[in-house]
Amino acid sequence: MLLDWALYGLVVAAVALLLNNTVFAKQGAKNAVFWSLTVVVFFVNLVGMSVMKLLRYEAIAREIGVTIDGGGAGDMPGAMVMTVLFYYLLKRRETVAPDSKEAF
Repeated sequence: MLLDWALYGLVVAAVALLLNNTVFAKQGAKNAVFWSLTVVVFFVNLVGMSVMKLLRYEAIAREIGVTIDGGGAGDMPGAMVMTVLFYYLLKRRETVAPDSKEAF
């Protein structure tokens, strides 16, 4: 499982860095784009990590000749970890705070 996370983490990091160097090279992602991408990446990660988990259990079961129950189809912790990785690696547009000169 850790090997799956490491390999998939490299793919997620590569996608985030590719987006940073191409689409968001001059300016980071707007908040709406940033959060939309994060939500989409979560669902893509959920499907990707779940497929990797099912393939791993199927390969192990075929190798030893015993049926193995993976404890559910989804790999929710893996998807959450990879989404957090994507979240921290994606370049966001810096927000400039307005000048706070309040008249009393």
